[in-house]
Amino acid sequence: MEDSKMRAAGPGGMDSNDSYVYTLAYSGAEIDSAITGWHTAQDQANATPADIAQGKKAITKMGLVTGTLEAGGGNSMPIVTTAGSGSAYTATVEGITSLTNGLTITIIPHVVSTSISPTLNINGLGAKTIKRRYSYTNSSTASGQSSSWLTANKAQLLQYDGAYWIAVGTSKPYGPDMYGTVSVSNGGTGKTSWTANRPIYASSSSVLAQSAAPTADKSLYAQDKTGAPYWMTPDKVRTALQVVDVDTLILLLDNKLDINGDATSVNGLKFQVSAAEPTTLPANTVAFVFEE
Repeated sequence: MEDSKMRAAGPGGMDSNDSYVYTLAYSGAEIDSAITGWHTAQDQANATPADIAQGKKAITKMGLVTGTLEAGGGNSMPIVTTAGSGSAYTATVEGITSLTNGLTITIIPHVVSTSISPTLNINGLGAKTIKRRYSYTNSSTASGQSSSWLTANKAQLLQYDGAYWIAVGTSKPYGPDMYGTVSVSNGGTGKTSWTANRPIYASSSSVLAQSAAPTADKSLYAQDKTGAPYWMTPDKVRTALQVVDVDTLILLLDNKLDINGDATSVNGLKFQVSAAEPTTLPANTVAFVFEE
């Protein structure tokens, strides 16, 4: 393109050579400039979080200009991709010259963490341990659950508390601080309270229940091959074990042994059955005493 006009055959104005003249909206120089500008915008659209964290202006994919981040103050929040190792992360953030209480940044770990207590060193200001809070307080800290608790290429919000980098949003749950009823499938009981002195059993794979109190003293807790456990009264226990009480046993033996000691054995000895120890016995008599 040599100027703002181009010669070609077709409809339009005619010149002295019987050619048609078309007028372009932009000159060649303007088109070249527009193309160059398009490339610049595309480069900005491809800006990485690290580019933005370093204070570079960029056009996001939503078409918004981010502007320069105030990394060391103001209300802007730096975003930075780390370097170093999974146990000792490092990062460079423009504008941060000291670690102040409340300083908040977003890191994108370049590798998975390899320690439950990895460190982060910003701008060479000192390696500070990355910790979590307990769910019930901001005065205590905890390490990660496992060494790989920070994932590569996943953003993590950190806030400096004057001693540690606190991983915001990854607090360690505190048992007494739990709210609501925790189901059996999640390791809880599914109950908010229990009735005292009643056995607990699983009535299904996801429900815990309690047995009712026994109806008789000295009952035994029993269970068949299937079904829920239940209480057995002493009489039912004796029946199940085929055991008889003393009075019944004396009656059963009444036809065999003379309660008065008159039954004579083949060798001349006499036998008697008693529910209590006798004070006297006839001669040549053996006494069977049953005690509960």
